[in-house]
Amino acid sequence: MSDMIRANKVTAYWEGDGIAAASFYKTHSKIKTVRSNDPEVVGAGFTMPEGTEESPVTAQQKLESFKNFVSANAAVFGITYDPVDRRDDTYKFPSRYDENNIMEYSKKMLVVAVEKVLTSIQNNVVANLIKNGNMPEGTQVQYGVGDGALDITEKYNSGFIKYATVKYPVAIGLNGQQTQTEVTVELVSGQIKKPRTIGDTVMTMAGVKELLINAGVLPKVEKKSKTEDAEAEATENSSEGEGAAE
Repeated sequence: MSDMIRANKVTAYWEGDGIAAASFYKTHSKIKTVRSNDPEVVGAGFTMPEGTEESPVTAQQKLESFKNFVSANAAVFGITYDPVDRRDDTYKFPSRYDENNIMEYSKKMLVVAVEKVLTSIQNNVVANLIKNGNMPEGTQVQYGVGDGALDITEKYNSGFIKYATVKYPVAIGLNGQQTQTEVTVELVSGQIKKPRTIGDTVMTMAGVKELLINAGVLPKVEKKSKTEDAEAEATENSSEGEGAAE
């Protein structure tokens, strides 16, 4: 017996000629599609509800009936249907947005992106500066996010938001020095997108490092040239030699 494939989502739609189709997905990957006239479906006992003149059944109700049947009988098609979202709560976001939830989740998306890049700054850039004596021990990157400004440019007929931006003021600081910048979170085709820029630079470790150096929050450490290193070493050796002669 072959292993069952896990799916966490089922969608149903009309294909035409009265045939309903249902597709199983694992996150965004389609696994399998079954149809209301497939032998497997008919053999499992599915019949399309017809209703009566007094209690008619709409096309939407028929489709919902097929979807429910397929979900309940997923094992017949070699599928283990488990609709529970097992992603970490950090990465769970709604499928639709309106004025009641867009501010909460756009800020959540911003925090995920900013904390990721600032963790890289802390663990790499700041750690090296401390190691080389350019910043004091215990230096920690800190940040704060202000209230967002929402701009909705388009909605779906259902009233949910299709396109929008939310601009957030963001402050980043170390050792009493800080800079104010801005991050824009976009809602595109109804879905919140991870911000790719911060201020006028990209949301990467290199981009944020440059932003903080230009703002004077991080020290700019000039690398010594090979010539300077050689001269410094020669001077040190000369001084040691003079001390030994005395």
